[in-house]
Order: sequence, then structure tokens, then C-alpha cells
Amino acid sequence: MIAGADGRSLTAEAHDGGDAHVAETQGAGAMGTLGRSAGPVRNPSRPAKRLARRISHDYGRADHLNRYREVLHTAVSRDYRIGSMLDLAAMKGATPTDKWLILRHDVDVAPSIARRMLAIESDIGVTATYYFRLCTAHGADFDHITRSGADIGYHSEELATVAKAFGVTSPHEVREITPVAKELVVVNLARFAAATGRTIHHASSHGDFANSRLGVTNATLYDDELRHRTGIRFEAYDDDVNRPVTDRIADQPDAVDASQRAINALEAGGHVVYFLSHPRWWGSSRSEALIEDVNRLVDAARFARGARGRRIGPSFSVS
Repeated sequence: MIAGADGRSLTAEAHDGGDAHVAETQGAGAMGTLGRSAGPVRNPSRPAKRLARRISHDYGRADHLNRYREVLHTAVSRDYRIGSMLDLAAMKGATPTDKWLILRHDVDVAPSIARRMLAIESDIGVTATYYFRLCTAHGADFDHITRSGADIGYHSEELATVAKAFGVTSPHEVREITPVAKELVVVNLARFAAATGRTIHHASSHGDFANSRLGVTNATLYDDELRHRTGIRFEAYDDDVNRPVTDRIADQPDAVDASQRAINALEAGGHVVYFLSHPRWWGSSRSEALIEDVNRLVDAARFARGARGRRIGPSFSVS
């Protein structure tokens, strides 16, 4: 159990819709500068606009998976090799001889849509990376993906989890909660590995609203000491992993626009095209979205209440 000074235990599972990611830009230079590997952080827009956009996307979204298939077909027709984050890391920061399309899926929500993306990849005969949060690492769709042979990584959010649990709202307090957040990574990675039946070798930072407010990413936890303890070989935002990338494209919040930008990059001959998708943006899964949105509202309310009434105490404990 991991507990704070007020005696509250931390659940290993955190709930957030994942819309606090940075607005990804093209090019390898889009990596951040916080620590060794900077994950996604963005400046929040006005709450009313965010809420309206979220409702529209979660409950009125059309299916765009045909556009994803078109991206893959374009890559095949242009003689690209298509692979996962493991293939990108294997480049060891050097420019490869062949042209590559790297596929990464952050399964913040909607494993059912992720499974449909996997079916498209299987039809074409390619492999992608799927990063699951602990709260999406269950159920038939998750089990199907982990058994498929796809590359699986851990979508990490422990710094945000601990910050929300203890009402941390100041970047100056992050140092005080970092040790307990790192211990939570150790616990959660073990749980995640058990759920997948695999040894997990890499992770990626999930973007949570708490990260946006703090201006610090979950990736900052992954120092050499934590990597040694957990067996994590790389974090998806490591600078040396991303050095070969020439075109970086992410889908938030518009899958159609992102698919067209990916096709444009492939047709232009971008040497290493990195395509980051979030399955929730590619189709509608209302039941999954509703559960997630309710959890997120509860999470945000607890965070706001904690921020008003709780401060970091003299001790944290992990047992």
C-alpha cells in the first residue's frame, strides 16, 4: 500500500481522459525539455470550450478507421517499412537506410477501438506499439491485443496520480512527492506485467490535467535508478530514441486531419515518419467514454478539493 501523511491510500489506477497531451508537432525537435525525457504537457484552453469539444468527440464522433487503413496503404505503396517503437529504439539515434513509418497507439480509453486498429494492421501484416494505462489493461479487447503479438508498453501516469491524491498544485512540491511516485511506478509496472503476461521493456508518459497544471510530466520519474529497478530500457519521449524522426504526427483531437498529414509526409518521402494515435479519436465507443468521463469528473473534483484543503505533510509511506 502507498499512503500519504493524511492516511489515505493511493489506488494504483488513475482515471483521466488523456486530453492533456501537448499539441504534437512535426519533426524530431518537438521533444520537450523537462528532464531526461519530456512527455506531453499542454496549456489548458478555456474549460467551456474543452467540455464542448470533449462531448462532441466522445459521443458524436464518426468512424475514421478507413482513414487509418489509407495511411498504412500509402506507406506500403511508397516502400516504407512499418514498425513499432521497438524498431525506432533499435535505430539507436542513427538515421536508418530504409524509410520507416513508426506506429504508436496510446490507449487512454477505448480498447475496443484499439482492437479494430490492430485488425487493420494484421490485414496488412504490420506491427505497432500499444501503450496501455493500468485502467485500460483489462477485458477481452486488452487480452486479445496482448495475445496478438503486437508490441506492448506501459502508459505511465504515477506523478499525476500522487499529485492528485495529495492535492499538490505547485511545481515546487513535486520534488517532495517524487519518491512515492517512483515507488508507485514499481508497483504498477509489476501489476501491468502480470496482466499482460509479458516482461515490459518500455513506457510512455500519459498526459493528465494535473501534469498540465504542474508543468511537469510523468516521464521525469524515469531516471537511471528507476529504469534499473524496473527493467525499463527506454521511455517513448527519450531524446535519443526520437533523434531519427523526421516527421512527427499526432491525432489529437482530429483524426482526419492527422491522417492527411501522415499521408502527405509519406508521399513527400519523409524518412522516418512517427505516427501517434489515440484510438478514442478514431471511432465512437460511448459506453467506454461515459465511464471514463464520469471518472474524470470525480477525479478533478477530488483534486480541486484536495488542493484547497490539503498540504504536503511530513511523511509518505510505501509498504
